Amino acid sequence: MMEKQHTILQSITNRKTVDKEEAAIIEALTEVIKQKGAPLKNSSFLGLALVSANDYLGSVDWEDEQTKNRAKALFKILYFLLENVPTPPKVKIFDETSKALLNLLDKKPPPLILKNVLKSIGSLLESQDESRWQQGLNLQCFRAVMTFTIDQDKEIRKDVNMVLRRLLSYLGLRDIKAPLTSFEKFYSSLISRCTPENSLPTQYALVTLKEVFSILPHMVQKPLCEALLRLPTLGHGVLTVLTFQAFGSVFHSPKESVTLGVQLLNALFDLSPNRADIKPTCAFAETLSRGILFLHRYQPDLCNKKLPTFYGMIISNFQSDQKEVATASAEALKEVIPKTIEPSLLREAVTAVSNLSPDVTKRSSTTLEKIVLMFQQALRYTYRSSWNEILEVIALFFKSLCDCASEIKADKKHLTTIVKPLVIEIASLHNLPDEDILSHMDDVKSNDKSTDRFNHKNNQSKSKENNDAGEKKATFQMNINTRISNALTQALTLIDISGLLECAPLQFPGIDYDISN
Repeated sequence: MMEKQHTILQSITNRKTVDKEEAAIIEALTEVIKQKGAPLKNSSFLGLALVSANDYLGSVDWEDEQTKNRAKALFKILYFLLENVPTPPKVKIFDETSKALLNLLDKKPPPLILKNVLKSIGSLLESQDESRWQQGLNLQCFRAVMTFTIDQDKEIRKDVNMVLRRLLSYLGLRDIKAPLTSFEKFYSSLISRCTPENSLPTQYALVTLKEVFSILPHMVQKPLCEALLRLPTLGHGVLTVLTFQAFGSVFHSPKESVTLGVQLLNALFDLSPNRADIKPTCAFAETLSRGILFLHRYQPDLCNKKLPTFYGMIISNFQSDQKEVATASAEALKEVIPKTIEPSLLREAVTAVSNLSPDVTKRSSTTLEKIVLMFQQALRYTYRSSWNEILEVIALFFKSLCDCASEIKADKKHLTTIVKPLVIEIASLHNLPDEDILSHMDDVKSNDKSTDRFNHKNNQSKSKENNDAGEKKATFQMNINTRISNALTQALTLIDISGLLECAPLQFPGIDYDISN
């Protein structure tokens, strides 16, 4: 293998600013190499840098600022050199260098030095083939890297997670099982010991898993997912959010993980958090959307069977009076609707309604009809605080149906039959009573704290508050009407004016139609 062309000297030359300690070390190493008549290659610098590093490791005084700065520069240079030499030299120096670096970790170096030590260990481990991973030293180095993913220092965790992700990609591509098994046992053990009172290490571990889950092989993903399923039951909000986010990473895995993805999605359907828990509910909505799209990519038929459950769980979130929950749920549906409302779903529903006969009084609803019914129910009173978001999503739903109808050339009469209940419900929202409008406005509070400090002007405060409430009421009404109009405009495109007249002959809020033709 040829040595990479990017040398340490080029690195220094190309920088706009150069650390004086780095420059001094490289200048000293360059002089020694020239005296020996050796080429100015990275491998030549690496040998001397290791000698210098060993000298520092003998008696390190982290309290001495000069020693600390020089060590920081030296280990930064060492990491650069390890990254820019061929594999054979790294294999040759692995045992001696990795032992020295492990010893340095025991001396608790400052963070700026520690991160380059860990990155250097990671670079060395990437040079090891499967036969060498059977040695205890390799696994010892790997476990040392994992240990720092739960370090107290945020920057250290961030750096070591990048090191670990690179290592896991390397190991996964080569199917080197020993370290992968060690990884699974380390984190499964950590998760199994987690309690609400002692959850911080597990929180850090979950951030790591979120970063790497999608690149782990199935043999590691499955036991880790099984271990993680207990965490949402602990009733700890942060743990629950991080667990859902980690699961979301699983749904970015390749096709080989589809069986696990199906099992995980089924398990998640049973883990729906209480809607009063805002952040877990938002994280849950995002994770479910990733799960259903993962299923749609690899098993679309099975995905279609799961859609009613998915839509039902997300739409039920709109009953929350928390804006954050409504927004997250709407975003989840906006992500999923364009990809899952497909011609096959519409074709199934059209076939079902076209085959209706007078003697058939009852039949099973199709997937699309079930979704229409869910949206219809979401426009009832218990969902009132989220009508703005719901109507926006329904407009997108109608647009997706329009695209499907164009593709399969669906009969407008059949389309009207399918969406009629939903269109009627939308049209009925046009003239809301004032008390309903005010009940939707979560930002209008009779005890507004912004006026408390002006109690000596109580009458003026009340007057201003009433004026503000009136303006907000008008704004809310305008927003609702705009969204009703948008939804009905999309419905009009889908079923045309005759279909719309059949659904709601007396109400066309905010839309003027030319029906002269």
